[in-house]
Amino acid sequence: MSTAVGLWLVVDNRLYSLQLKTYIICQFNIYCLLLEVVIGFSETDFFIRCCELTDLPAVLAIENSSYSRPWSQQQFLQELQAAYSRIDLLFLDSDLAAYLCYWLAAGEMNILNVTTAPGYRRKGGARKLLEHAFSQAETMDIESAYLEVRTGNVGAISLYRDFGFNDDCIRRAYYSDGEDALLMSCALKSPFNDGV
Repeated sequence: MSTAVGLWLVVDNRLYSLQLKTYIICQFNIYCLLLEVVIGFSETDFFIRCCELTDLPAVLAIENSSYSRPWSQQQFLQELQAAYSRIDLLFLDSDLAAYLCYWLAAGEMNILNVTTAPGYRRKGGARKLLEHAFSQAETMDIESAYLEVRTGNVGAISLYRDFGFNDDCIRRAYYSDGEDALLMSCALKSPFNDGV
C-alpha cells in the first residue's frame, strides 16, 4: 500500500513542489516498515508585477471565490486609478495566484486587501507579496504600515505578526457582517535613526 504526499517549499524567488511517496511494507499481515522516498521535485517560477486593467477579470474571479462580501469591480478600478495605490499580482508560471492592494502615501503604507486563489493558499504567495510591498515602501521612505484584519482570520494575523505587526486595538463590528477587526501596525523605520 502507498500514498502520495505533496509539500511546497519557497527558496529565494522559486516555489518548489516536493512530493513524497510513503510505502508501507507488509510482512505476515503486520505493517512493519514505513519508508518515505522522494519521487518528484519540480521547480515553479513566480513573478510579481503591477496590475493592469486587463487583469481585472482574473482578480475579480479570485476575489469572488474568496469572500462572501467581495470588493466590486468599481473598487478595484478606483484603486488602479489612484496615484498612491498599488495592486501587485503574484503569478505562478502563468496563473494568477495572489494579489495585494495597498497605499503608499504620507510616510505610511496601508494594506487594504491580500487575497490568494483557493488552489494556491498556504504556499507562501501572500508572504512574497508582503515582502515585495515592504521593499517598495523602503524605497519611498515609508515609516509605518497599518492594516485591519478580521479577528477570526488567525492565519493572516500570524503572517502579519511575522512581519513585525503589533496588535493596536479591536474595532467592534467593523465589517458589514458584524465581525470585529483587529487594527495592526508596524514601524518600518525609526524616525530617530537618521544618522544624526
